[in-house]
This record gives sequence, structure tokens and C-alpha cells, in this order.
Amino acid sequence: MNKNGYILLYNPISNEGHLDSWHVLFIDLVSKSGFGVIAVCNDPEGLRLKLKHKGINESDYLVVLDATGRTTGPHSMLKKFWHRCHALYGRLMFRQRKTSLDPALFFDRVNQLIDRYTGQIRLVFNMYVDAYPSDPQYWKNLNFLNSLPWVGLCITPGAHPSEGYYSLHTYKGTCLLDEAICKTYQQEMPGRIFEFLPDITETALPEQRSALANEILSFAAGRKIVFMGGSIGKQKNLARWYDLIGLSDQSQWFFVQMGRINTNNLTLEDESALKKIQDHPPENLFIYPEYVKDERIFNEIISISDVIFAVYRDFSRSSNMLSKAAYFEKPIMVAENCLMGQRVSHYKIGLAVDADETSSIYSGLISLLDLDNIKDNFAAYRNDFSEVVVQNKLSAFIHKSLQN
Repeated sequence: MNKNGYILLYNPISNEGHLDSWHVLFIDLVSKSGFGVIAVCNDPEGLRLKLKHKGINESDYLVVLDATGRTTGPHSMLKKFWHRCHALYGRLMFRQRKTSLDPALFFDRVNQLIDRYTGQIRLVFNMYVDAYPSDPQYWKNLNFLNSLPWVGLCITPGAHPSEGYYSLHTYKGTCLLDEAICKTYQQEMPGRIFEFLPDITETALPEQRSALANEILSFAAGRKIVFMGGSIGKQKNLARWYDLIGLSDQSQWFFVQMGRINTNNLTLEDESALKKIQDHPPENLFIYPEYVKDERIFNEIISISDVIFAVYRDFSRSSNMLSKAAYFEKPIMVAENCLMGQRVSHYKIGLAVDADETSSIYSGLISLLDLDNIKDNFAAYRNDFSEVVVQNKLSAFIHKSLQN
């Protein structure tokens, strides 16, 4: 093992959004900071493939393990049973949202690994603490063996640090993607460590053009390509997206929608608009309705597009789509009056428009291709939102957490 010990990077959700690519990025960055890494997730084979695409292989310094590993032994089984009963009680008493994960499962699996790698794991890093219920009842009596310290990445933070894991003395702090909220949290909890991380992204491309890219280019037939992609739920603003397609000149614009549609997470207006599109698909719309496991293909479709649509609805947090826009030099259109809108307006890498008004969105689309000095603006964004910046901040955060 590495002389500095292991950092255990735990990703609780696989094959959803960009969590997998962030897991890979963090594995790479933590390794470069001098630590060994134990990477835990629900799809270890998928993670190994993504690491291979990045030129990273397993070794004594990088171990990939399954988050659903089975527990053995009477003591562990009894402990696991107690955690299940405790979590069930919490669900019955507080009726937490069904999409939340069980913190007890996280603690149980990590404790197995602490047992297995005795004295070698120095810090546990949960890559998505948003996935767990916030109510303190869910976090009572949970602890890691040997009081091992742990930290987390919070992608969608609340206005104040009120989550139940802050009640645990072993929880040292949180990485956040919003600089203003990070400052607020640090002021309200000076005893914890909070670090702002720029929202970076994986930018690798396939070695040769894919059949999917060729197909899209063939359908587009020289028209300007507008890309919208990722995990598609109510935040993606499907109703306005389809309105925009209907308003645009079919001879000039071609639209690409890429990603799995969460039909149980759409507004009624979105559902109605989606049904109309399914019943009468427009000629200038290409839909790829599946999760794209290979992010290189996702990146490739962005690279052949002309502009990016990211006019999300009620979306206050960061998005790595801005980093993709800057890296592939594609002007991006986002919603105004939110963090994405602030960043786009500050760096001038696109336009911020009214997310509820199709006319505003359409006017923005027409104007996107004529922005001044946009190449220099893309370069400025890439400079501030780079892997080097994140590595330095992440390394400092880990060392502070180990010393706190």
C-alpha cells in the first residue's frame, strides 16, 4: 500500500448523471496527491472500464470494490440487523423521501473495509452525501470503527448546514460547488472544514468518430446542432425545450436530446409536451433516450454540436455542463437568476435567459453564435475551473480533515 495510507472514495449511486465521471476524476486527483485509493461503488466493473479509458489500472495503490459486499460472521450480521431495524424505525417515524439512501448501509459496508484493511484507511470520502436523508434521526448511533474521520461532497446544499451527519463528531467537513454557500457554511460552523471545488468535468473523446455521431451529423445535414443532455427530469425544462424546437426554423436548426428520461420526475406540462413529441416527432429532433455509460461518447456529441441548451428549471446549483461548454468551446444558454446564470454572465461564455419564456430562449439561441471574444472567455473559464485547481483544493481539504 501507499506509505500515506488509503483514502476510501465511496460513490453511493452508479450510472446516474455525472457521478461516475466525478468518481473517476477524484480517484485520479487523490492518487496524484500522494494517497492510495480504495474506490467503492455499486458498479465496480463499469468503474474499472472508465478508469481504463483514462489510462488508470488497479494496483496496490488503487483498489476497486463493490459497495454491496456481503457481510459475514455472527457479530457483523447482528450489527447489520440492528442497523436495518434502526433505519426502518426512522423511515416510519419521519417518512423521509423514498429516494433517500440508508446511511446505515454506508456505515456497515465501510466498517467491513476498515476491518479488512486494518490501520490502512485514513479517511472516508462520500462522493454524494445529498443522497441520504437529512433528518438527524437517521444518523443516531452511527459511527465508523476506530472513530475513523469522514467527509463528503454535497452537490445540492441547502442555505444552511442542517443535515444530520453534522451531529457526528467524526464528520469533519464538506466540499461544495458553490463558493458563496461555502463561505456561509464556514461562518456558521467554524469547527468544520468547508472547501469550494470548481465544477470540473471529464473531457476525453473516443479515438475515432462513433456511429452515433455519424448518424446525428447525417440527420443534421449541415444545420446548426443544439445539444441538450444528461439525466432528464423536471429540471431540464422539457416543455420549453420542445417549445423552442417548434419555434425554430427547421431548415436552420437541428436538436439533439441525449440521456435517460425520468418519466416519474416530470411536471404535468413536461409530460404533455413529451407525449406530443412522441406522437408527432419533428424532423429536426434526434432523441437518444438512454444513459450514456461511456462519457467519451457523450462528450463527442457535444463536440460536434454548435450550441448547448442548459436552460434548466428551478435549478439553483452548479453544473459541469459549463465546463464542457468551455472545454469544447460551445456557447451555452442557461437560466438567469441562478448560479449557472451568474457564472455564464461573469465569464461571458454564453447567455442567460428567462427559463419560463420561449421567446426569450429563442432570442438567446439566435444571438449565441455572435458573441464577442468568446474564445478568450472560454480560456478564462477553463483556467479557473481546471483539474489543477481542484487537485490543489482537494489535497488541502484532505490534509486539513486528517489534522482536525
